[in-house]
Amino acid sequence: VVWVMKDEDHNGLPDDKWLQLAGSDHFFEGTIYNNSLVYEEPSVANANIEWRDMTGYSGLIVQNTFHTQSYYPGEDFHPGFYADSCVFEGTLLRGNLQTKPETASKSFRRNFGYADNRPMGNLSSDLPDNPYTLETEGYGGDAFDLSWAYQKGVGYVDLDTAHFIKVQTSMYGIPGEVGEISTEIVRGRLSSKHSIGEWENKVLIVEDIDQELPSGEYGLHAYFFENGRYQPDESVSWVSSGNGIAVGHDGSLIVTPETDLEIYATALEGNVKSMSFRVAFLEPSGEGDKVKASDQVLSVVPNPANNFIIPHFEGVFDAAIQNASGMEVVKLSSCTSGDLIDISWLPTGIYFITARSKYGCKTCSFIKY
Repeated sequence: VVWVMKDEDHNGLPDDKWLQLAGSDHFFEGTIYNNSLVYEEPSVANANIEWRDMTGYSGLIVQNTFHTQSYYPGEDFHPGFYADSCVFEGTLLRGNLQTKPETASKSFRRNFGYADNRPMGNLSSDLPDNPYTLETEGYGGDAFDLSWAYQKGVGYVDLDTAHFIKVQTSMYGIPGEVGEISTEIVRGRLSSKHSIGEWENKVLIVEDIDQELPSGEYGLHAYFFENGRYQPDESVSWVSSGNGIAVGHDGSLIVTPETDLEIYATALEGNVKSMSFRVAFLEPSGEGDKVKASDQVLSVVPNPANNFIIPHFEGVFDAAIQNASGMEVVKLSSCTSGDLIDISWLPTGIYFITARSKYGCKTCSFIKY
């Protein structure tokens, strides 16, 4: 994620307001603003780092043999930063990470508005790339526009210039031997307005969804941008072909064992189309494979969620939802995997859902935004 700042007080210091350049994923339901990630200082040098985040997830950053330095920020390189624990804050993108096999990792390209996202092209060219298309037309890399500057609660902010740039890693995962998912910057350059010319500036982007899904009801979301600015009032239609129930006009998708659909979205009366994608039914594991409580897995989609969640759990189960204070706010009986649970009335925050069946009891967290 790229942030910019204008030196409003002309003192040469980055002490004014940072504004995020809102890229294609900025308005996705799965994007979490002001996410915090806490590192705990290990008790011995060069040990695994314990971490937790505001969504309730936690884990270890495992020391590997390729990077032998300490993974906790030290006083030598970060004076004044060192403490028993440290907090990193920023925007968290769901993204599309592939961390298998353990010897490699891939962060699949986002549509536009993010650094370390596109390959470089012909560096001797004076032609910047159109950020809204797949082609590499000129010197490549990631093109940005100051008109994307965005302040949460305010909206787009018109900037005539920027004096400081900050680039922040916006996804995290554990990619095995690689040891990190991070942003690498080679260089930057200013583009001449005269070299841009006329290019396609309207794009329709569909938020990522798994290509194989268990039975249930899901919501598809598409976002129309013009000149890189999100246009929330532009109506979107959905087109699907294949087997199973078609996508509803509002993006509702019902997955059944027959589902195998090719889907895309349209805007501006069909003149702008999104990239197409496939959604198919995910065959559940055999009944005998999940009878042990220790093998049970509870998950909910979407997460974060706004209007409803869909739990996935084995068999018929009772469900209870607690808020972060441990107070039970929802209690349901005789649920099945794929049922919709209405959470539209809940306040924003972190919640915990517990599912209990004859196969066992499991709890997982979700975010209501």
